[in-house]
Amino acid sequence: EILLARGDFTARAASHLLQGAHPGDSVSVAGLDRGAALALAVVPQTAADLALRALELTSPADPAVLPRAVAAAEALTAAGRVDEATRTSRDLLAKPLPPEAEDRLRCALSAALCAGGQAKDAADQARFVLDRQPVSGGLRDQALAALLQALAALREPLAGPAAGAAVAAPDGHAHVAALVTRATVSWDSGHVRDGLELLREAARHGTGISVDGRDTQPLLRGHGRRGPRLRRQPPPWSKIGRAHV
Repeated sequence: EILLARGDFTARAASHLLQGAHPGDSVSVAGLDRGAALALAVVPQTAADLALRALELTSPADPAVLPRAVAAAEALTAAGRVDEATRTSRDLLAKPLPPEAEDRLRCALSAALCAGGQAKDAADQARFVLDRQPVSGGLRDQALAALLQALAALREPLAGPAAGAAVAAPDGHAHVAALVTRATVSWDSGHVRDGLELLREAARHGTGISVDGRDTQPLLRGHGRRGPRLRRQPPPWSKIGRAHV
């Protein structure tokens, strides 16, 4: 708790959080929430473990079950656990959801699909969010980033112009995705040196689009990597029913 209060996070802190959390202990479960949020940009695999554990310990009647399920889907995506992230997001999207929760899930699903080599479906999910009015600035940034990655993976002619427009925007996911997209266009046109420099610039911004699930490798290879095989047990997000959305 002291480390979390300072905004610090270590593997030791994660271990303490996982071991100390118990059903019915709202304080320890809230600690899992904070730990997952802190770990997301640094050690996303740990963030996913913490977020899933928090969800497992949450009663279906608890109002926190939906935000924790959404956070778990986002953490799984960031961790590159593509199959789990896709399944989690699709299962949640099959139920009626508040607009913000739905948009967050579609952004996560888009990133997971792109990393899994399903760029066309990824683009459709991102466009769904961008077409909604109104949508918050942060979610629009995420959706635009997801769309740019999908367009780049598809080698769409619109990828270059779209990235050119987005790269002038303030720093954020879309800005970094625009740099990655321009790098892909340069790479494909034979300008390897320019492409690598753009990738270096994107990496310097460090806004979460990195090798943990939203990496640049699927764009350059034209296919994604697969996450670990799903566990054979009912997923924790299945506890969310219509009464809680």
